[in-house]
Amino acid sequence: MTKVSTSKAASWSLRFQKTFGAILAAVALVIVFLPAFTPSTAHADDPIYSSGNALGENKSVSGRVFLDRAGSRAYMEPTDKQGASDGDIGLPGVKVYAQWTDYNNRRQKGALSPVYYTQGRADGTYVIQLPDWTDAFGTVHKWEATAGQTLRIWADNPDPSKYTLAFVEGDSTFGGQGDRYRGTWGAARRLAENYNIAFQERPQFAQMFPPENTWKQSSRKGGCGDVAGKVWYEERETLGNSEAVPTFRPAFGEVMVPGVKVVGAYVQDEVARRFDQWKEDHKNYKRDEFKAAQREIMKAYEAETGKSAIAETVYDTTDANGKYHLQFQGLWGNSYSAKGIMNAGTWGELVPEGANASWAKANLRSRHVNTEYMYVAPEIPDGVGGSLNNFRDNMYQDGVNWKPNATNGSISNVENVNFALRLEGRDFHIETYDQTTNPAKPGDTAPTKATGFVPNNTYDIVWTDGDGKEVKTCTAQASNLGVVESCPFTVPADLDKDEIYTASIYPEKTRDRAMAKDSFAAKVTPEYKATTIDLDKTATVAAPINKENGTKPPADTTYAAAAASDVPASLLKGVEQTKVTVGAQPWAKVNSDGTIALSPTTGNVTPGSYLIPVKLTYGKGKDAFERVILAPVTVKEPDADDDGVADSKDKCAGTPKGAKVDKNGCSVAPAVGKVPDITGQVGKEITPVNVPVDNPGKAKLTACSAEGLPAGLAIALNEQKDGCVITGTPSEEAKDQKVTVKVSYEPVDKTDQHKGGDVTGSAKATIGAEADGDDDGVADSKDKCPKIAGPSSNNGCPAWGDGSGDPGTDVTLTKDKDNGPLPEGTVCTTDPAGATCKVGDDGNITVTVPSDAKPDAVIKVTVKDKDGNKLDESKVTVTKPADSDGDGTPDASDQCPNVKGPASNHGCPAWGDGSGDPGTDVTLTKDPANGKLPKTVKCEADKGATCAFDNDGNVKVTVPADAASGTTITVTVKDGDKTLDSSTVTVTKPSADDSDGDGVSDEREKELGTDPKNPNTDGDGLTDGQEAGTDVDKDGKAVKDENGKPKVDDSKATKTDPTKADTDGDGINDGDEVNGTKNPFKGDKADPNGKPGNTDPNNADTDGDGINDGDEVTGAKNGGKATNPNKADTDGDGINDGKEIKDGTDPLDPNDPGKKGKGTTKVVKVWQKLPKTGSAAVPALALGLLAIGAGAVMVRRRKQQ
Repeated sequence: MTKVSTSKAASWSLRFQKTFGAILAAVALVIVFLPAFTPSTAHADDPIYSSGNALGENKSVSGRVFLDRAGSRAYMEPTDKQGASDGDIGLPGVKVYAQWTDYNNRRQKGALSPVYYTQGRADGTYVIQLPDWTDAFGTVHKWEATAGQTLRIWADNPDPSKYTLAFVEGDSTFGGQGDRYRGTWGAARRLAENYNIAFQERPQFAQMFPPENTWKQSSRKGGCGDVAGKVWYEERETLGNSEAVPTFRPAFGEVMVPGVKVVGAYVQDEVARRFDQWKEDHKNYKRDEFKAAQREIMKAYEAETGKSAIAETVYDTTDANGKYHLQFQGLWGNSYSAKGIMNAGTWGELVPEGANASWAKANLRSRHVNTEYMYVAPEIPDGVGGSLNNFRDNMYQDGVNWKPNATNGSISNVENVNFALRLEGRDFHIETYDQTTNPAKPGDTAPTKATGFVPNNTYDIVWTDGDGKEVKTCTAQASNLGVVESCPFTVPADLDKDEIYTASIYPEKTRDRAMAKDSFAAKVTPEYKATTIDLDKTATVAAPINKENGTKPPADTTYAAAAASDVPASLLKGVEQTKVTVGAQPWAKVNSDGTIALSPTTGNVTPGSYLIPVKLTYGKGKDAFERVILAPVTVKEPDADDDGVADSKDKCAGTPKGAKVDKNGCSVAPAVGKVPDITGQVGKEITPVNVPVDNPGKAKLTACSAEGLPAGLAIALNEQKDGCVITGTPSEEAKDQKVTVKVSYEPVDKTDQHKGGDVTGSAKATIGAEADGDDDGVADSKDKCPKIAGPSSNNGCPAWGDGSGDPGTDVTLTKDKDNGPLPEGTVCTTDPAGATCKVGDDGNITVTVPSDAKPDAVIKVTVKDKDGNKLDESKVTVTKPADSDGDGTPDASDQCPNVKGPASNHGCPAWGDGSGDPGTDVTLTKDPANGKLPKTVKCEADKGATCAFDNDGNVKVTVPADAASGTTITVTVKDGDKTLDSSTVTVTKPSADDSDGDGVSDEREKELGTDPKNPNTDGDGLTDGQEAGTDVDKDGKAVKDENGKPKVDDSKATKTDPTKADTDGDGINDGDEVNGTKNPFKGDKADPNGKPGNTDPNNADTDGDGINDGDEVTGAKNGGKATNPNKADTDGDGINDGKEIKDGTDPLDPNDPGKKGKGTTKVVKVWQKLPKTGSAAVPALALGLLAIGAGAVMVRRRKQQ
């Protein structure tokens, strides 16, 4: 026996006792997950309804199901112990179940019966018939009610919210004849009687006790005026205890339950007296009548007095030993019926806590508890039932109404009010296999499932074989949810005979009565191998072996011939008995060792198929069992080539072994199987096509041929010579072309009439056009770019159209519509130098025409892959830039393309600034580049000034007479809503020495050649004093030196020419340079103390990059894109702007590689400016290269023709 222990074999542990309060809550969960009916099942079928007719009938188990209210719980007592005219009453309709086990021997194998059930009758009696049943081996099992058989009964709780299960005869365990309390067995009639089942009323706390906030916790102090007892989980009582009085028996696996709340209450004296009076007035009352009367009396009392009908309610919680102690305070007086001599208080009133009182009667301080009308109950969760001592129904009654359950203590108390709890809904069964419809095989494993057992109790699960021998034991502790771990059993792999294995569960280390059982069958099938014998030959059939594992039946098995009538019908299922002879044969002798000697002779035995019955007897004596099996034997005439046709009828001798033959014994011809379709492409070797040949006659295949094969393909026998194969490289296209395959053969058993020939099959051939890897319609053999899609006009390579554009503009070369995605690394180059190009993400190419390109010049654009292979070549023709107004500013960058103006004002007309005294006219001189103004051009002045154009196109501004000195008047020239230019007029302070208020005396203005009436002689936005320095004081008086000459202060002067608007001739007025107004790059300044973006008005090329300031801010040399006049290298790539423009690279793009050769210099310089060491070096370069690479993934267009 193999013993498996999944936990320490433990009795009731302290750990469990400490945690059982939580376990009680868990028990409720156990019940939730248990099915409503959970019997131990012997097989997969549902319980079988098997109701008997009368108590005491043959082959049955019977008893009573009743509500226990009086006396013993083991049997139904019709009379009450407390004066009522009735006692226990039958419970009709309750489902009762029964199951039994057979003898442990080789025949019955301890088999477990199906589950049978019935329902209780109106009077609570029940009868279950126990019929014969047959197991998976065909063994019939009979209930005989004798030693060696066991029986178990159980019942469903008809209403778990109303009842608790208090008693089941035999404790719902498998017990034998003597394992009982009041039950009896009768072998003569094969019956079990008096198998009773008792229910009691579940405590209804809301009905029996006042609100919980009125309860008092027991002090546990004192030895009188109390109720005491214990709470435990009950497994069983001592056999023969006919009254079944609950007694704690740890030897049977019973355990005390800590953490259970027990509540007790008794009624007021006056209520008790009214109860007595009601019973006096109602002779022969029934219990239910008195129960209802109690409710009415208590209700009336409370209405009359305003007091609770309950005198006291006390609760306690069981300790680690399951004990509780309800200590009451008591009421004044001897009893509810007699005051006695007590004078310490008011008779019937509650004794105050701590008062000096005595539990003795006839005492001046006597007190009492009304134990005659009390109710005590444990608080138990759903799914837990049990025996509730003397409080079996929900009414107030005598605590010692049946003294075997409880006893009187010394004074006013009740002792041994014990509560024996039971888990309801226990289940134990074997999963997967059973013993009737689903037997196991050798090597199969059957697990057990056990739920609803006492949490943390330890159990033994014992496996036994059919002889009752223990073959495996597992010891395991039930979980907090009452689940006992599975104890799986594996059928021995070398099982040699049918067996029934039974799993039984017991309290640990006990074996007398199983709490539950289940069984399954393990089956082996002995069989003879089929034997074929020729007439007039002899042979011996080997003894049978078990087909499941190849074992032999046990050594003590004996064999004998059996008659046809002994053969079970199940063995002949599917046998055509008109073609097969079943029965013993004189020429087939069954030997005692199981072999069969065969000796059929011509004339005595008809050739054909036979089934020889053989009887196997396992074991000896009364426990032996038998089974019949069949030995298949085929008798045939001599057949030399063993082809199934007797030599006397065989026309083709020498047929190969295993060949299929016709009725004449000649091998059948081969046949061409389904030939797969032949597919491929021109110029590409096909996947070999195997032509299957079905050759059951084992003929020799000699050749293969085919008609209709596409050119380039051939057919031949395959290497194994058992079929044909088509191979080759097709050189022509075909579509659904029929191909006929012919296979030549020659039979091995060849005769003059059986010579062989040809067999045919057919298929279709479809050969597609030559491969086109990039799917551009150009065959790979002709495609110069087989991996990149492109138009056929460019030999399958991607192509782009030509284009044209003005100098300094971008021209897009559109990709051909047949272009495919370009591979990474695709680049373009331009020729001649100066132009640049870039392949865009969309596959088009952008070509930048140099700003100095000559009209009609042609730029060649070449596209190559990453390996330098040329993909296409396009051209861009340089066109003459449009300049509609002829002012030298191309229309593309001219903001006033229809009106001439200077480039410094983006091709729009411009006027200088001026100054003048209040009430004078100031002329704003037009720029020399201005053209004729349209009639729609108007001027506007603010600050109350007015303006108008003179005949020369200058603007005459009239300064208001009241204008304050220093006021700046803004003059705006517009064409409709469009602003062409904006100028200013500064109001000067009239002075005798400085008429125009520009800080330069009139005398000195004559020397300088400036206009003394115009503060800004050259109209460049700077006053004459700002340019040449001042020689007047704050009051406008001329300042002279010691020689009488003007004393000039030029410390803040620009030192530009006040008579020339653009001193350095760079295309930007001096005022715009000083104020930075035309420079879009405000971050850099020539004068660090000046305005943002200011440039040097005395230096045409402030940053010295080779491009004058005017061309930089207008982008005249860079396709209209401005560069920074204060920064020689605008994009910071190490190459100054003039050099980049000359080389054709973009001065605004540090990553522009430029033209081949010169562009390389730029890349090297960029590289040299990167960090030399550290982690920043590689990422910087990598980012640059990734940017270049990303730009190379594009889509292309077909070159326009």
